[in-house]
Formats: sequence, C-alpha cells, structure tokens
Amino acid sequence: MSARETESAQDTGSVTNTGSYPGSLSTSDTCHVILLAHGSSDPHWKETFEALARPSCDANPKAVVGYMELCEPSLEQQIVRLKKEGANCIKVVPLFLARGRHLRKDVPEMLERYRKEHGISLILTPPIGEHPALAQSIKAIVDDTLKAP
Repeated sequence: MSARETESAQDTGSVTNTGSYPGSLSTSDTCHVILLAHGSSDPHWKETFEALARPSCDANPKAVVGYMELCEPSLEQQIVRLKKEGANCIKVVPLFLARGRHLRKDVPEMLERYRKEHGISLILTPPIGEHPALAQSIKAIVDDTLKAP
C-alpha cells in the first residue's frame, strides 16, 4: 500500500464544502455546529459576536462559537471539545458576509489539517452572508432606520 493510500485508510473524517444553505444545517444526533468568527485582540469585538451567537447556542447545546485567530476558544479547541462530547461530525458556519480569502483558502486548509489530526468529519457551510434570511434581516434594519426620528 502506498503512503497516500495508508494515510487515506487511517483518516476517519472528511472535509466537505457545501454549496448552498437549504437543508445544509440539519444535524444528526452526533453532528454539532461551530459558529466561526474571525477573531480580534479587542475584547469588545468578541463580546459582540458572543451576544449575536448566544440565542443560537442557548437554544441548541450542539452549537458553539469558535474563533479563527486572536481569540479563544479557537476553532481547533472547539473541535477537540465537541469530539470529546461525542460529536462525529461538525458543521462549521462562518459568521462572515462573503467568501473572501479566509473562506476560499485559509479555513479549508485549517479544517483539512484538523480533520487529519483529530479524525472527525468537518463540513464547511457557506458564510452567513449567503443565507437568504440575512438579506431579510438587513432589509428590516434599513426599514427601521428610515422610520426612526
């Protein structure tokens, strides 16, 4: 068996990029969600993201926040935590508006490395900016702003 075949045989997880939202967030009993934010050294920045994620995380104990860099818990720390809690797959939902360099290159590379290191299936969903509900939320904010004195 070649080295590549051996490596593939030892890998138990996979990294998948989903192309669209409809149905992409349904989870099995052992699948969890990481809401992925970029990260910042500014503690007030982190507070904002945690407040945004709190309703989702409070409503579903399978959802947690992880940070790409500069903050903790890191994406990898959350992957390790969820695996210890019994997750066999994790859907990573980027709290990004669009697919910039981080989502086209950096995050997929990180997920591939973590998949190999931790042997867990990792699924990268589209960024929240591509979800139809966000456009409706932005419209509501604009409408409210225009109505305000």
